[in-house]
Amino acid sequence: RNAFGAETKATQEQLKSQAMAMSLAEQYKQKLILANAEAIYWGLVQIRETIYVQKDSLNRAKKIREWAARRDQLQLGDRSDYLQAEAAVKLRELELLATLDEEKSVGRQFNSLRGIASTTVEESLNQLPTEESSIGSPILTKTSIRDDVKAALAQKNSGQAGIDSAAEKIQPVFEAFTNISMNGRDKEFSASSSQSFSTDHPTYTFGIRFNAPLDISILNQVHAGYAQERTAAELSYQRKLFEEQREWDDLKNKYLEATKRLSYAISIEKSQNEKLLYEKTRHARGRTTTYQVLLFEQDYANAQLNRIRYQSDILKLAAQIKTFGEKI
Repeated sequence: RNAFGAETKATQEQLKSQAMAMSLAEQYKQKLILANAEAIYWGLVQIRETIYVQKDSLNRAKKIREWAARRDQLQLGDRSDYLQAEAAVKLRELELLATLDEEKSVGRQFNSLRGIASTTVEESLNQLPTEESSIGSPILTKTSIRDDVKAALAQKNSGQAGIDSAAEKIQPVFEAFTNISMNGRDKEFSASSSQSFSTDHPTYTFGIRFNAPLDISILNQVHAGYAQERTAAELSYQRKLFEEQREWDDLKNKYLEATKRLSYAISIEKSQNEKLLYEKTRHARGRTTTYQVLLFEQDYANAQLNRIRYQSDILKLAAQIKTFGEKI
């Protein structure tokens, strides 16, 4: 047992790996907290830009309502155009109110992470990136394993070291020992006491001790159990490694797909804007209906909201990628 310090080294490795596993696990938790905060931040930016688009859409709807109201008063148009424009304004107002409520909810989450008990984020936020910085074909290559997987590896090493330490405790014990005693043999107590502090009458004892389990079958079962524990620890780590690679592949694919969707969304937004401007020109000439303009205006607003959502999605995915220790 403990030949060449095997048990001592195993105990030392166990404690060292436990400390390393705890450190890496806390480091990964820190990255998760920061990634969550960043995702909430970009969600708040998305909501604020959505509010801006919805307010702009509401203003356009009000202008169309005013125009339709004047035509209705002068009996130059159908009253259904005015009613349709009025309904569109109410719908835009309802959508804006819902988004404002959502802004308060997300603002509360963001402030909570900062230790602020408020639903309002007073600071001005960054805008979503421009087209040039939002679209691209980033090369995402995973260079190392994630911190939680590193923690799992350290935990596996700690478990195996613990198994090695426990296995050493049931090993046979072989000890060689010696004992030297000093004695006093005088009939007088004082003289005998003095002799006991000298080497005049020494006693030497030499011997060996050997302790070993006698039930070999139980001992074999214990060793088999330790072997299974080692296998289980290795399989658990391999599973963690597989899941981390699968999460990385899914995240990478989502990011690349999101960049493609954003490219299409920006192109669609430009087309919808051109279509709306052209239809407004036709409307001013009396060649189309208010209802048609409202439909095109709604299409353009939806295209803007889609572009904002895809930009926000990309930034949220980028925040998750940082938990792998990767930069884009």
